[in-house]
Amino acid sequence: MEQKLPQSLYYTITALVLWQCVLESYINFLIHKWKLEDHLVEVGPAKTRRQTRLIDASIRKKWIELPIIVSGRHFKLNAEPFNYFEELIDLRNDLIHFNVEKLTFKKDIPPDITTIGEIKVWTGTGKYLAGTVFEKMVGFALAGELIVKNMIRELHRLLGSKPPTFLDGSEAVLKVRIKKS
Repeated sequence: MEQKLPQSLYYTITALVLWQCVLESYINFLIHKWKLEDHLVEVGPAKTRRQTRLIDASIRKKWIELPIIVSGRHFKLNAEPFNYFEELIDLRNDLIHFNVEKLTFKKDIPPDITTIGEIKVWTGTGKYLAGTVFEKMVGFALAGELIVKNMIRELHRLLGSKPPTFLDGSEAVLKVRIKKS
């Protein structure tokens, strides 16, 4: 909170949130299209399991349940593209719910940096974020388009339906570009 982040990290955080929004709005669109808003699904741990409407379930639960309900087929939960989807969602949740334990890190200053000015330059470039969750966020922000496309393609494969035309680039739905400083 005391350190100003590199401008590119603000774009990264925005991209992560927006990619997750694309996935959630798309699954919500399909839930509405299939008129499954009120379909009940089981949520929670075994001891406290309860039912909730599909539209009110978590984004993970929506993506897991929709293909099962519609076609009886399911994502491979321990394989791609679902693993990348889950990591994207986890990173977004760490940001939105401000998970201090996951977002806090300590870093030793490189031995060749000896002045306050050099520290400011080092932190200003973002190099101090190497090996941290923030570096991982950059990778997922940049891979977000591919994650979204792969999830939607796999969902439609499971549903036995044709994927939307925006996946082939014929129409833009969301475009995020992170400029290097």
